[in-house]
Amino acid sequence: MEMSEGKMGISKTMFIIGLIVAILASSLISVMTSMQWALIKGPKGDKGDKGDTGATGPAGPQGEQGSAQAGVRLFKLNVNFYTQNSTKKIDIDVGNSGTSDTQIIILYTGTSSTTLQNQTTTPTLPAALRAGSTQRITINYDWTGGVTYYFKVVSSAGQALEWPEQAPMETEQLTISRITWTWSDTATARTFTINVNNTGTKDLTISQVLVNYAGVNGTSITPALPLILKATESTTLNVPYVYTNGTNYDISVATASNYKFTNTFSGGQDTG
Repeated sequence: MEMSEGKMGISKTMFIIGLIVAILASSLISVMTSMQWALIKGPKGDKGDKGDTGATGPAGPQGEQGSAQAGVRLFKLNVNFYTQNSTKKIDIDVGNSGTSDTQIIILYTGTSSTTLQNQTTTPTLPAALRAGSTQRITINYDWTGGVTYYFKVVSSAGQALEWPEQAPMETEQLTISRITWTWSDTATARTFTINVNNTGTKDLTISQVLVNYAGVNGTSITPALPLILKATESTTLNVPYVYTNGTNYDISVATASNYKFTNTFSGGQDTG
């Protein structure tokens, strides 16, 4: 009986101890759970300092080389319609503002962009067109004043330059660019010399020189009149005339088409 009571006392003691251990374990687990939750849900910390820049990566692959065409830039400089020795001509000045040399290989001309025809040129194509330079191409072409013509220039680099151009109305135009007087004590030996330029678009014939609107004998002039003067060309005429220094004279040059071109000059005062 005493032994049974002793066993019961031990059992109670073990129960109490187990209960205490269970309570402590439960408390420990609760504390650890709370700490873990605090770590997970705690306030956000301050942003850290920026790290050092990383090492430079390897260079990328080299790009493809640009085409030669990129260095050729064609432009129209001038187009001149004119008549020479009864043949109608067109001068076409083309430039290359690029950095690469090229050649003009074809020139087309027509009355519309859809009726262009290959032209025979001077100089013969292909013609060199260096970077930063210009090239004049001349064609014989039966153009009509007031009509719009279309041009297309093709380079060896593959570029094409196209544009329209209206031909001017054909005109006769003379310019007296200079006069020189030659004095002599013998009145009949006095002369003046004039430089005459054909600034029109067609050939013309100088038929007469007039002073104060009175004609001078054409055979006394050097060279003798009438005289053919081609488009864009010039000539010098020596005219005998009894002039007085300081007196104004209206000097005219007339053409066979009855056009007169007049300038006023003072006797004895050279110009140009």
